[in-house]
Amino acid sequence: MNPAKLLTASALSLLLVAATVTGQSVEGPSSARHAEPSSVDKELQQQALALLDEIITEAQSLKLPENRIRLQATSAELLWPRDKARARELFSAAMNNLTAMMRAVASDDPQYYNLISTPAQLRQQLLQFVARRDPKFALEFLRATRQPPPPVQPGANYQQPNPDLALELSLAEQTSAADPQQALRLAEETLQRGMSYGLAGVLEQLRQKSPEAADKLAGEIAQKLRAADFLREGEAANVAAYLLQATRTAEPPPGNGQQIVNLPNPRQLHVDEQLRRELVNAMMKAMLSASPAQRRSGNLYGLISTLQQALPDMERYAPAQATTLRRQLTEYEQAVNPQAAQWRQYAPLMQHGSLDALLEAAATAPPEMRNNLYQVAAERAFNEGGLERAREIIRTHVENKQQREQMLHGLEQRALWQAAQRGDVEEAMRLLARVKPLNERVSAMLNLARMLAGKEQPQTARQLVDEAANLLSGRAQNAEQFTLQLQIAQAYVALAPARAFEMVEMQIEQLNELIAAAAIVDGFGQAQFEQDELRGQGGYMWRSLIEQTGGTLAALARVDFARARADADRFQRLEARLTARLAVVQSILAEQSPVNERGKRNIISFSGQRIEMLRVVPVPRD
Repeated sequence: MNPAKLLTASALSLLLVAATVTGQSVEGPSSARHAEPSSVDKELQQQALALLDEIITEAQSLKLPENRIRLQATSAELLWPRDKARARELFSAAMNNLTAMMRAVASDDPQYYNLISTPAQLRQQLLQFVARRDPKFALEFLRATRQPPPPVQPGANYQQPNPDLALELSLAEQTSAADPQQALRLAEETLQRGMSYGLAGVLEQLRQKSPEAADKLAGEIAQKLRAADFLREGEAANVAAYLLQATRTAEPPPGNGQQIVNLPNPRQLHVDEQLRRELVNAMMKAMLSASPAQRRSGNLYGLISTLQQALPDMERYAPAQATTLRRQLTEYEQAVNPQAAQWRQYAPLMQHGSLDALLEAAATAPPEMRNNLYQVAAERAFNEGGLERAREIIRTHVENKQQREQMLHGLEQRALWQAAQRGDVEEAMRLLARVKPLNERVSAMLNLARMLAGKEQPQTARQLVDEAANLLSGRAQNAEQFTLQLQIAQAYVALAPARAFEMVEMQIEQLNELIAAAAIVDGFGQAQFEQDELRGQGGYMWRSLIEQTGGTLAALARVDFARARADADRFQRLEARLTARLAVVQSILAEQSPVNERGKRNIISFSGQRIEMLRVVPVPRD
């Protein structure tokens, strides 16, 4: 299966989880256990902490730094509310491992961008972990792991964005609410090293918390932008577009015969008028002086997009040049993206036009716009309650068979979900019967079960889950079916925990066989192992399936922690076993979202994915 499609399936697989079927008792818990949730929670936490100790110790046996880093960082995140000193030690160990990885990548290596990709992703993940806890420590971490400058491509006429600037500004944005002055200092420091669109995010936060600090930073940015090379620095052009828009004073509506008094707005950014004028002139000069080579490079298009947003300012400061520039913008855009003008022409109609107006315009529109207009018309008809009318528009006017079938399929899916949201079971089941492909039908049934459960129809939801399980019984034939079976197992956690355990145990055995076979043939295609260890980054299929299985065990851990842990230990490879164990630990120790109004659901995060679960109590093992 295509890895990109697998990642999509992985994300979708966590939409329906075990615990979304409400109003249903889990198997076997006694009233005595219901009466003592706090003692049970404390007991579970002690078991989870003991297991976490084992994970931290065994993680030292992993060969690949990237695998150790992920486990160390997640373990530190779980320990932080309980033992900050030990959590810092783990973060520091992860930082040291990461520094070694980054230093091993030579900046002049032809494969630099491929080699730096994994440590760069890990660095960003670790920074997110630390920044939530201790922004100062996060800044130390960021600077201690600063990346070397990327190699300059021969003949390149475009400056690559600096990833370190973006990360530091992201940190400044996070700290702005608690400490605007610290955020200002961080942003000013990054500004000395280059321009990044992250400055816009910092300004947005600062003008809410400290307008004076925001104005100070805006002025400093404008000063530096005057000397920017807008044809090479795409980031500079983007920041300039934001700054001009955020500092633009609203003009009074024309022809109303009334004088509008512009009162000071404490939330608006303010930059010296002369600075704004000089910035606009610098951007216009860059456009008008572009060499033939620069006009052919494609980099000019980013500046053109920026200038189109700044047209009100150009006409205000340099109306004569603005006329020439407007013509050049139109000519260049027509040559590079001829459809852009057409989209602008029809945009108001597509956003606000009536159904009849859309159909009338589509009939005479250029061929390249016609299907888009008919698609918007079908959407408008559907939203107005005319499903059959929407179908008729598509069948009658969309000539391309593939596009027609895709659009009709999308309508059927939307109609199905709307019926489920209304609680119209009869209509939802009628539409479900029209879904033919097996995998798609099972996925639709599970998502429909989730929606129906939320509409207080648990029995119908249970029937759908049972039917889905029957349709996909036996060994999965591909990665998509494996993912769907995990969804089914998750759906059984609150309904029939024993069956959920049986399903996930079967899948772990199958996954062990598949991973063992993959290790034998590794290298004859995509290499997913290194030093006989499954790599942890890059969206590899086996890692994704392990994490999905760990998510199912996470849901089961609150039902029967001991059995969930034992199932995690069924994985034969250490790297897979530790990943699954950590999922079990996270389900108990991770900070969770507040319980909903029914006291049923909470959210945990595992491997960057959100898992929604029903609050369930432990039950004896079957």
